[in-house]
Amino acid sequence: MSPSILPLIFVLWSLFTNPPTPHKRFKSLTKVDLPQDLKNLNHHFSGGGIADYFDTYYFETSPEKIDKLILQLQVTLDEHYEGKLSHSIVPVLKGSPNYKEWSDAMQYKNNEGTWFYSLITNNNKTQVYVVVGCI
Repeated sequence: MSPSILPLIFVLWSLFTNPPTPHKRFKSLTKVDLPQDLKNLNHHFSGGGIADYFDTYYFETSPEKIDKLILQLQVTLDEHYEGKLSHSIVPVLKGSPNYKEWSDAMQYKNNEGTWFYSLITNNNKTQVYVVVGCI
């Protein structure tokens, strides 16, 4: 029984000594830093360990930082969802704006391989939702 308890103790210890903050978890999953000047960060983590990841982030920042994030995540405009964001897999986070009400919102995606990224931004690129997941 002790061999099975040792990994559990290690996981609990690592959560205590190095908690999964939004900035750390985003960097770990994407190899990209969240903008340092972001405002109103909201997030929801799910998965990890042996479960598939599906993390959602909402924040506000400058259009330049969102353009940089689009380039770094290598996401491209998702024309399939243009004007039909009600069908998006990106969940609306409680306490954050509903992107489905944004006029001319745009969705970007990258789903090559086992990891996928979805990014939704408002028309003037000041608000953004990002989903990071794996299948």
